[in-house]
This record gives sequence, structure tokens and C-alpha cells, in this order.
Amino acid sequence: MPLPSLKRSRQISPTHPFAGKKTWVPRMATGFSRALAAVLRSIGIDAEAIPPPDAETLELSGRHTSGDECYPLRLTVGDFMKILEKPEADPSKVAFFMATGQGPCRFGQYAPYVKSMLASQGYSDVTILAPACETGYSDFGEASSLYARGAWRAVVCSDILSKLLLKTRPY
Repeated sequence: MPLPSLKRSRQISPTHPFAGKKTWVPRMATGFSRALAAVLRSIGIDAEAIPPPDAETLELSGRHTSGDECYPLRLTVGDFMKILEKPEADPSKVAFFMATGQGPCRFGQYAPYVKSMLASQGYSDVTILAPACETGYSDFGEASSLYARGAWRAVVCSDILSKLLLKTRPY
């Protein structure tokens, strides 16, 4: 007997700014990027977690940052540039997910910084997806509540799995 369909009742529309684009999710907490990419796919956004940073990431970030930025931002910039500099990359079909935040941390400035840096490098066609709770995650249209619930579940589940991994790894 076939399994019932898990189709979501609300997804982004085909005219949505992220439809037809590959959205890349930067590495955040262990496993969370992959879980968040799955949440985005569940609402109709083609999403994938960015692979772990490597020497090329650091080399590219060195070319595109001043060195005064915090290390996670430098890794994010390097990873984004690595994706954009691939020969098959079409900037008009690429989007980058950037979480947002409030408060004294520079994290809340990642999205504006990355957008400005990409524009200065000739990548103004690249879309930055920076959903904010202040706007009710309106970037996702009718799928906003699905995104909010799914992203929260992704945070909780990836945190639980990371704790279980760290608890059992020594054995």
C-alpha cells in the first residue's frame, strides 16, 4: 500500500521571487543547515546546505573581506563566493539564506553586508533571503506559518540530535 502524500497545502507561488532559484543555506549549528534546507524545500523553495568550509573558502574570503569582520562572517562570504565563482553558476538563479537578528551582535548586519559586498563584486542579481520575525516571515507569502513552524522544529531537532551525538560519541 503506498504511503499517503505529504504535500503541503501552502507553498510559494510560481511567481514568487525565490521560485526557480537555488537557495543556499550557510552552515550554522551542526545539522541545522541541512534541516533548514529541508524546511525550505517543503514549502517549494529549491534549497541546499552549503558544504563545510575549506581552504578555498578562506582564500576567497580573504579576497572579499577586510579581515576586520568576525570569523563566521568571513566563512559565510567565502562560501558564497565559492558558489558564485563556479563556471556553471548563474547569479540570477542563486539565492542565499541569511538569518537575521537584533541586538548588539554584528550578526544582524550580515545580510546588509553580504548584499553590499556581492553588489560591489558585480553580483547584484543574487537574491538574499533574510526572513525576519518582525514582518511575520512575510518573505514566504502564504507559506509563512509553515516556514516559522518548520524552522523552529529544525532548530529544536538539530539541537537534540547534536546533544545525542555528543553524548554517545565518546563510547
